[in-house]
Amino acid sequence: MIALPLPLNPRVVSVGDFVADLVCAIPSLPVEAGKHQLADSITVEPGGSGNFAVAARRLGLQVSMLGVRGADSFGDLAAQALEAEAVDISGLLRQQGGSTTTVIVLADTSGRHVFLGKYGSGSVVAVVPAWLERIESAAALFLSGYSLHEDRLCQAAVSCIEFASTRNIPTFFDPGPHVRGLSPELIDSVVGLSSVILLTEDEIPLILPGKKGVGDCRALLERGPAMICVKRGAQGCTILTREGETSHPGFQVEARDTNAAGDSFAAAFIYGFLNGWPPLALATFANAMGAAKVKKIGSGTRVPTADEVLSVLQDNHDFIQFLSR
Repeated sequence: MIALPLPLNPRVVSVGDFVADLVCAIPSLPVEAGKHQLADSITVEPGGSGNFAVAARRLGLQVSMLGVRGADSFGDLAAQALEAEAVDISGLLRQQGGSTTTVIVLADTSGRHVFLGKYGSGSVVAVVPAWLERIESAAALFLSGYSLHEDRLCQAAVSCIEFASTRNIPTFFDPGPHVRGLSPELIDSVVGLSSVILLTEDEIPLILPGKKGVGDCRALLERGPAMICVKRGAQGCTILTREGETSHPGFQVEARDTNAAGDSFAAAFIYGFLNGWPPLALATFANAMGAAKVKKIGSGTRVPTADEVLSVLQDNHDFIQFLSR
């Protein structure tokens, strides 16, 4: 049992990476030309940071999403799904003449998936005063590396994390696998402004060229962040701080679908961080959330509930006291 302070359930701001996922549930992958399948279902789900927002809400956090979407049906449907989860989307600009970042997700019954996506387009977005007001009153800011790939939003996203830094608001940066397409100068700037970096082992050389392995991540602590969390999939995670290193081996579950596991992990990690939990509790809780996700097929509104995370902890004789919506 891990004895922890009662949670505060503060509000988190997520910047950018608003995505509409067109999820096609099909019998099997791969899909081959000339061999047609009937989909079991076709739905529109909030993808990208929408996964993070829904997961965070289900743990009891208040979440405001800032960013931009197009005036199109896919964007409208994804936004409606977030509203139904009580996510605040009033900071999402609906851009006339623009398009929503959209991903076609082909997912089979075994949890395997293929992403076919296109970033949204439209005129460059400037930071609006309402965004700064939400950031200033928030307990934390979450930024995905995917947000930096959207040309119309990139500079505004950097301005948001800069503003949060000047207000001493903890900032969490998840680079993602596509960080390789960003300039080294941009990566260095965002890393230097971040309080916590959440990355996978595979992403280490993308952030630190020529480096690999958890130990090499300690170099990131010299560039600004106070904490680095290396996600290691089924092997759990390792947290690095200037004071030391903490690892948790993860939870052994049947992995059915890894989609949205990283976003769900981030939601649980931020939840614990904001409540002052020690590194071992952070790692335990975030791993439980990740395990609860991979046990389920689907993303968006199908990320884990608080009860499903609690079930993973109880099945493994761990207990962390937390409140849920």
